[in-house]
Amino acid sequence: MDRRRASVTVLRAIALLATACVHPSFGHAPEAETPAQRQLTEVVELPHQTLAFKPTRDDITVGCAIVSLFQSDLGKALPLESIRVNGVQPKSATLYLKRVGKNRFELPAVKIEFSSKELGGPLYLSIKVWFNELTNQYDSPFYERVPDRYALLSYCTKEDDDPSKVNARLGANRVASLKEFRERLGKPFVIQLNQQPLREEWGRWPMINNAARKLSDADLKAIEQSVRDRGEKYVINISAQDRDHAIVGVGDHDLFEGTRVYELARTDGTWQIEKVEDRQ
Repeated sequence: MDRRRASVTVLRAIALLATACVHPSFGHAPEAETPAQRQLTEVVELPHQTLAFKPTRDDITVGCAIVSLFQSDLGKALPLESIRVNGVQPKSATLYLKRVGKNRFELPAVKIEFSSKELGGPLYLSIKVWFNELTNQYDSPFYERVPDRYALLSYCTKEDDDPSKVNARLGANRVASLKEFRERLGKPFVIQLNQQPLREEWGRWPMINNAARKLSDADLKAIEQSVRDRGEKYVINISAQDRDHAIVGVGDHDLFEGTRVYELARTDGTWQIEKVEDRQ
């Protein structure tokens, strides 16, 4: 793989990871085998409930809340064929919660079946939020405790795991047992924020990843317009690869959950869409 193609792969990953939120289920993929055939002997069940978040300042509100599954607290991706969520293989390891009110999100009843043997280790769960008034590029400085940005709550199914080894990001605010995890879900999540003044541009979309200013402001506007001309309403981020190539992440429902990635190139002085790839 040449350097440009490698960069495309990295930027595509950034475009997807920079986004997230709104569907009330993991979705499901076609079944290749039944859970019994895969010997999924371990179970995590979470009851249907509403999660309440309480930022400590009134001018910042929660726009998105997710439950994420990982193979490790370093963020190693799950082999989705090795787990079942509510009886089916999920299409994603992220559960996007439905907003049901200001700072309130619905968690449906969830049954996760898995095998630590097949996964090669335990299962990790985490709760994370994004804000309406700040993009992912600017929210970190507003947290009193930066690890809260990555996980307001986390749990590892290997309950005797050494907590000193917990990753400060995905493993933040870790509880020791599933019982504690369930109990914590039933209490409001107080999000400790500082009083740094907001700036309008910190909540402006799309997010721009343009290191060394490889693309001019005119380029960025032309790239965004090219995607919007395809009917895309929610343009989440634009990432410059070099002076003639860019990656754009878009969503179907809002500015949190990314569903597609566009690859664009400058051809004869004009930006052209070369490829569109769905997130799944």
